This record gives sequence, C-alpha cells and structure tokens, in this order.
Amino acid sequence: MLATLNIFLVVFSAVLTALAFPPAKLFYLAFVSLMPFFAVIYRARSYRGAGGYALLFGLVFYLFLLWPLLVLAEYSSLFLMILGLLLLAFFQTLFVTAAVLLGKFVQRHALAQNFAGVVWTLLAYAFAWIFFDWLRSLGAFGFTLGGLAYSQYLFHEFLQMARYAGPYGLTFVLVFLNVFGGVLAARIWPADRIEKRIWLSVSAALIVCLSFGFWLSNLFLTLHDIYLQVNDNRKLVTVFQPGIPQKIKLDEAFRPALKKSYLEDIREFSLSARTDLLVLPETILGEFLLHNKEFMFALRDALGFSLIFGIPRQEDTDAGRYYNSVVLLNRYGGLTVLHDKKYLVPFGEYLPFKPLLYWLLADTGFFDSEYSAGDLDNNQSSGYAAAVCFESTFPYQLREQIRGGGKLILILTNDAWFGRTALLDMHLSFAALRAVENNRYVAQSANTGRSALIDNRGRILRMSGIDTKEFLTAETVLLTEKTVYTYFGELIIYLALVFFFLYFYLLLYAKGHGK
Repeated sequence: MLATLNIFLVVFSAVLTALAFPPAKLFYLAFVSLMPFFAVIYRARSYRGAGGYALLFGLVFYLFLLWPLLVLAEYSSLFLMILGLLLLAFFQTLFVTAAVLLGKFVQRHALAQNFAGVVWTLLAYAFAWIFFDWLRSLGAFGFTLGGLAYSQYLFHEFLQMARYAGPYGLTFVLVFLNVFGGVLAARIWPADRIEKRIWLSVSAALIVCLSFGFWLSNLFLTLHDIYLQVNDNRKLVTVFQPGIPQKIKLDEAFRPALKKSYLEDIREFSLSARTDLLVLPETILGEFLLHNKEFMFALRDALGFSLIFGIPRQEDTDAGRYYNSVVLLNRYGGLTVLHDKKYLVPFGEYLPFKPLLYWLLADTGFFDSEYSAGDLDNNQSSGYAAAVCFESTFPYQLREQIRGGGKLILILTNDAWFGRTALLDMHLSFAALRAVENNRYVAQSANTGRSALIDNRGRILRMSGIDTKEFLTAETVLLTEKTVYTYFGELIIYLALVFFFLYFYLLLYAKGHGK
C-alpha cells in the first residue's frame, strides 16, 4: 500500500512540475510541485528505492514535457520519432537519478545527527540537482529543455536573480524550497515538539525572506524603468515573421516565389513604416543567397534600413564546408557576417555516428549534406550578439558574445518544424532568461512563431501569433553594463563543487579519526 502511494506521489509530482511549463504555464507550481517527490525520496530506505523513484519521476516528467516532438514524424517515421523520444527522455532521466542518488548518499552519511545534519542533506539535494542539470547541458548532446528556471519566464520579479546567479541559481532556489517542503512533510509529524518548532520557525523565516526579496525586486524594476527613460542610446528594432509553412520552405519549386515575396514584403514595409533595424529568421531560404547577386542587389534596393537575416553560407576558400550564418546588410549594401552557428542540432543539422545510423534516415534526404560548426563572431565591431535557433538554449553561448561587446541579443530561428505545439513557447522562454542574465534587450525572429521583442528584464514587449505574417516593432536600449553573471558565469556551480569537496573531505576526516 505504501509503495503504491509513493508511486502515485512521484507521478503526481512529475505531472505538476511539467504543468509549470508551456502550454499550461502554471509557473507558480514549480515552487511546490517537487515536494511530494522529495518527501518520497527522503523516506526511501535504500539507494535502489530512491533511484527507482527518480527514474519514474524523470521518465514521466520528460515524456509529458517532450511529447510534442512527435510532430517531427511528419518529416521522418513515427516509429523512429517514438524511439527517439523514449531514448531522449531516458537519457535526461539519468541525470535526475544521479542527482537523487548523490543527495541520498549525503543523507545516509550525515556529518551530524541534529538539525545541522538535515541542513547538509537539504543543500546536498539542491546542489546535486543543479550540478547534474548543468552537466546535461554540455557536449555534443547538451540539452537544457526542462530546466526549472525556464518555467519562470513569466515571473519577472523572480527572474531578476538570474543577473547574479544565472539559470542554475534560479533552479537552485526552486529545488531547495521543494526539498525543504518535502523533508518538512516527511519529518514534522513524527518529530518531537522542539524539532517541530525549529522547522516551523525556519519555514516562516524563508517565507518572510522570499516575500521581501520579491518586493525588493519589484522596486528595483521600477527604478530601472526610470533609468531607461533617460538613456538615449536607443534603436528602433523590427522583427519580421514571414509565416512560411515548413513544407513550402523545403520545396525548391517555391523558391522563386518566396524570393519575390520577401522582396515585396520588405519593400512595402520600407515605404510604409519606420525602423532602424529589421531582423528576419534563420535560413530564410535553403540556398547560398550571397552568391545570388541579382537577389542581393534587389534586396539592397528595397531597404531603407539595416537588415539582419539567416542564410546558409559557404566560404569561397572552403568549398566543402558550409555554415548556418547570420548576416548584416546595411542600407548602403555593405555586407557583414555576424555569426556562424557553433552548436548544431544533433539529428537535425548533422547526424551523429553517421556511418552507423545513416541507413536509418537515408530516405529523409536530410543528411546527404550537413552543416559545419563555425567559430566566427563579429560582436565587438557590430555590437550584436547572435544565436541561431538551438543556440539560445545555452546560456554560455550568448554570454561569451556579450562579454565581447554585444549590446543587443538577436535570436534567429525556424521553429516551423514544431507546428503549433508548446515547443514554440518553450523556446521563447530561453530568450527571456538570456535577456535578464546579460542585461540586454532581445529580438527573436522566427519563421512561423514565436517572434518577440523582450526588454532587459525579461518582459515581453511585443509577441507574435503562430503561423502568421507579422512585423513587430519596439524601441530597444543598447546597454553596455554587464551583470555579475555575464562576468563570472556559473558561480552557483562552482559553489556546488566546493560544497561536495568540503563534504567528502569532512566525511573522510571523520572516518579517519574514528568519529
């Protein structure tokens, strides 16, 4: 009976946590949704039990969150997409399980038997969670979707903490509160009167501190808005969402019509509206447009402003390699390559283990040729920090460009692959975090949505619909002030490493002295 109840609590916790993300966007659930899960983990009597519950939680959570990826079966086979979804969910679950087992180890090998020992346990679970959450973002298969911080992109007061601690700092706070609530629920009823008073007092103190922090953050936002009103380093930015269905974009027969449509839309906008910069999406056409002089001259003649757009680009000196690039065309026809995509989408822009897997996906035709990872960034001279699609999900990619001189973040993407699913809003949530982390305005242009203009506090100034053709314009401020996070990066991860180093040192020291 108890095992059945525990399974129910774990599944319930996973579903609640997923509901904090789009499409439900019940972000406040993330402050409590993990409490049942951690109550079960805390009371688990063995590593096997804790690990099993962690596996169950992770699988339910990631499958609930990532099932919209099955829409890609339209371009592949349903069997391969289901298999890929299951493998992806299982791979992400391994990091949750590792975090839980590390926390369980600290819990079972406490450095103290009193309230101090419980504090070590609370911190261990929270630090272990963010450490493995950070670890899963690294490498060729790095993945950040499902990070708890991104569920909070609509909670602007809480989001401001990212200026100092980044996304993993926000995740740490959320996990710590959930661990605290879970352990409180697991301990308070059998606890004696003194321990109950301690727990309730600490709970009250946490509530007061959080309330004061949110009030202070709101005051900070108000004062900052006043500061922005006197800053004259402004640029009127427009993002263009062309709303081209993905199947039409992939069909070579439509390319002449699409070129004509782009030119007409840009020319009409140039004659009827005012802007300083127009931003188009990733890969506006699947051909090397820079080699098409007729189109480029026509594009230049249509402009009354600077234009930034995404295209495939091939170096004349490196004919065997081509890049997913961001290009700036000024109103006088000057051309500057701003960025070559560094972090490519596995199974999207290149095929890992191609000699082994190509036969499975040969019929799609997507991997007959592949993009190469680039290393070009022109942020210092241009003042722009650019990310293409998947890159905006990695905080370190844009942070490096802001440190190099970027004053405005540009995200060019084509999320038409994902139809009208919640993945479009999930992708937008990353843009809000990048804005706050680096104290920069963000212009995100997507082919079919979501396009948006976001201020440096993560507030969405303008946002598009889905599958619509829209021009969105807003005034941005080109800021130069860098945040603590921009300068120092993942300090909270370093703190986690120090915590576990100190814990294992004290544990070995105590064993060595027979304590």
